[in-house]
Amino acid sequence: MNNPYLWSIFYGYGIICSIFIDLLAVKIPKITGTIKIAFYVLAGYLIFLPFGWMMVIVGGTVGALCSLVFYFGTYMARKNVFFKYIFAICAPFILCIILNTDFTVKKDWREWKRNSSYIALFDYFHGEHAIPIYAEKGQTITFFR
Repeated sequence: MNNPYLWSIFYGYGIICSIFIDLLAVKIPKITGTIKIAFYVLAGYLIFLPFGWMMVIVGGTVGALCSLVFYFGTYMARKNVFFKYIFAICAPFILCIILNTDFTVKKDWREWKRNSSYIALFDYFHGEHAIPIYAEKGQTITFFR
């Protein structure tokens, strides 16, 4: 989630899919708004097919929701020129803020660092806590729960 390269791929994929879907709608007049929404949802799932079914289910659902937000933005941009520029600037800006926000929750976190050990005790932990571990070839690292 914190990789800007992946976000640029997904964002670029969304733009390409949007252009492709709009071109289809121009070429085939029978494509209604409901069918366009279905194409956007399908595009949200398709990008995750190479990564296996679990990624299709989890990532595809997030991708489908994001594609609907993208569709809503393009739909509203046609209605309101001011919204077009606000959406084009705010959507990536909001994503950057979310990517750089730490949502880690620690309750009653206690830690002890020594030369050859690290101990952490806590009542609740959800998120990320980096602990550098230095080891050389042949050394054994042991983790206890």
